[in-house]
Amino acid sequence: MAIVPGGAWAQSAPPAAGQPQKPGIEAAPHGGRSGRPGEGPGGAARRPGEPERPGEPQGKPPGEPQGKPGDTLRPGPPDAGAPAAPRREDDTGRAARRKAQVDKERPAVEASLQRRPMDEALQQEMKHHAERIARLERIQKLAEQSGDTATAERAKKILEQENTRYSKFIQARK
Repeated sequence: MAIVPGGAWAQSAPPAAGQPQKPGIEAAPHGGRSGRPGEGPGGAARRPGEPERPGEPQGKPPGEPQGKPGDTLRPGPPDAGAPAAPRREDDTGRAARRKAQVDKERPAVEASLQRRPMDEALQQEMKHHAERIARLERIQKLAEQSGDTATAERAKKILEQENTRYSKFIQARK
């Protein structure tokens, strides 16, 4: 060892040299195997945690079912004659309800726009209002179907509040 100006000790070998647990200059690369990773002697043996190589059988050992648990199930008979599931309950009147809603809201929106293009704030407000109304109407409908009158009344009250809030927003823009 030699004393180097600046107070540091200089050594001729790296600090880990000669310690078998720690790699130093004399440590072999790739865990003691020569050559490139995956090549050379001992490269064919698979070590724990190493990914499987191409050509080796993939999956579970022989005798166990391969793939996902549901892959071994056999499909049942085809449902060629079965009736299709209904897509929506009130799908027939949807277009008429939508047209009525648009016709009802159009005068208020046109009055607030006053021949100006629709700005981002109005678009966002209309979008959020429609989403809130749809959710609240769905909650109210499900509550009425299940017989939960308290929830149905709360949904009705919140629907009225939302419609009042929206109409105030539209009136404030005029």
